[in-house]
Amino acid sequence: MVCLVILGTSCNRLQVDRSLQIHEGDWPTFGGNNQRSNVSSHILTPPLTPVWEHDITGGIGTGSPLVVDSFVIIGNLRGELYGINLFTGERKGWVNLGDAIEGAPVTDGNVVFAGVINSGETLIAYDLHEGKVRWRRSYGEIQVSLLLWENKLFFGTTAGRFYCVDRNKGDMVWEFQIPNNIHRKGIRSSAALASGLVLFGADDGMVYSLDVETGKKQWSFSLNAPIVAPISINGDRVFCGTLEGRFAVLSLSDGVLLWETDEGAALYASPGYTENEVLLTTTSGYVLSRGMNNGSVLWRKQLGSVINTSPVVSGQVAFVGTLDKHLYALNTRTGEIVWQGDLPGRMKTTPALARGRLIVATDSKEVIAWKGVTE
Repeated sequence: MVCLVILGTSCNRLQVDRSLQIHEGDWPTFGGNNQRSNVSSHILTPPLTPVWEHDITGGIGTGSPLVVDSFVIIGNLRGELYGINLFTGERKGWVNLGDAIEGAPVTDGNVVFAGVINSGETLIAYDLHEGKVRWRRSYGEIQVSLLLWENKLFFGTTAGRFYCVDRNKGDMVWEFQIPNNIHRKGIRSSAALASGLVLFGADDGMVYSLDVETGKKQWSFSLNAPIVAPISINGDRVFCGTLEGRFAVLSLSDGVLLWETDEGAALYASPGYTENEVLLTTTSGYVLSRGMNNGSVLWRKQLGSVINTSPVVSGQVAFVGTLDKHLYALNTRTGEIVWQGDLPGRMKTTPALARGRLIVATDSKEVIAWKGVTE
């Protein structure tokens, strides 16, 4: 592991003295990887104990914290990007990038890329080593979590345009517009990528699959209701949910419907996975386990409050937060609650799990690191 030394701990400055090293099991993007799997290779065993708590002075959006090296990176709804030591909770710096950062940034260790809203320049590359903005570009309001693949950034905007952008200069590589978008249907569903395809959902109820190199549409599928939940990919399956509670599993290669369910409540979050299960969370307070192959219910657990965030899976445990200020650990095989803890605020942000820490953010402006019993 690299020994990290960070400079510029004063206000409105965020700088590191070397490139951060992304290790296997780090969480450099929403969902942990470009498939948005919400599965960690690190085993965190309940009961959990809070290690540190940090106030980042602003509300936190629907993305997630990032964990790279010994560093937590998180943006807030005031447009501020924070760096926090993963193990001590010491704030190492912050920088204001504009207005609200709604979705999760993404990082390659050297540069953090962030999308903002209510600003003229809405896509920003911040160089951690130089401690300064590398470039800013105007692409319209970005509410989604960004996706980085090789030298390309992918994201949609509230105007219904999906972009592929060169990560080095911020120049557009290609653009895809929602067809016949006369009513200004937007894109609020974060994209996922696998097998040369980038996929996202949109307000028009469609899932779109595009070629990553050209932006040419490969297929689309209608779910007949707005999609704001991030798209998620597991193997050759694409998982997507709507605000009307329809959950569909599609073939990655051609978009053929494999199975679907009606969850009876809005789906704002992408699922998590075990080897044979897909784990869903709903705004009616349920966590459900469904069979990967046919969608049959394996178990169902009511947590008593709205759930807007994805379950994060660590071994045989799924961590889930609720709007009534609770954090739960559920056994993925049975649905049994094996531990629960109290939070200082409502949990609307999917957590990150890496290096033996679960990083949780609440709408009371707090970021909290939890450890398990294995330490």
